[in-house]
Amino acid sequence: MLFDAIPARRNGAILPNWMRHAALARGRLVVEQAHDPDLNRWVRTARLRREQDGQVIDALPPLRDVQIVAVIENRMTLTGFEIGTGHVTEKAHYQQSWLLELVTHETLRREAELTEQWVADAERSRAFSRHVAEFVGPRKPIPSHPRHRHR
Repeated sequence: MLFDAIPARRNGAILPNWMRHAALARGRLVVEQAHDPDLNRWVRTARLRREQDGQVIDALPPLRDVQIVAVIENRMTLTGFEIGTGHVTEKAHYQQSWLLELVTHETLRREAELTEQWVADAERSRAFSRHVAEFVGPRKPIPSHPRHRHR
């Protein structure tokens, strides 16, 4: 299933609401039990996978020791920790939560309509700019004031 995911933190610090949507990622949610070499044990891991250049990659850093906090209709919250870089080159474990929303056919249809509208608006804007340029004519050099002319 395709989900939009918003990470709640960056390097363990809570992101303000106005920054969260900038970190939005879309992909297929995979939750599985996997051996973690960093922890040297089996952990439940959540991954948000997407295709890029023909390869499947992680859209977000994997979420380890994942737990489901809440599921309401087509939304859910997962919590766990991610591994990032700490000071210098050491690995650091950061608390993380993902706010997930199921991407429905309706969501995809609305996005396609908005994209078509933006493309049409951009084309109208370009056409208007061309019309103004034709009406005004080519740019003419602005004569400098006599007081500022070099002698």
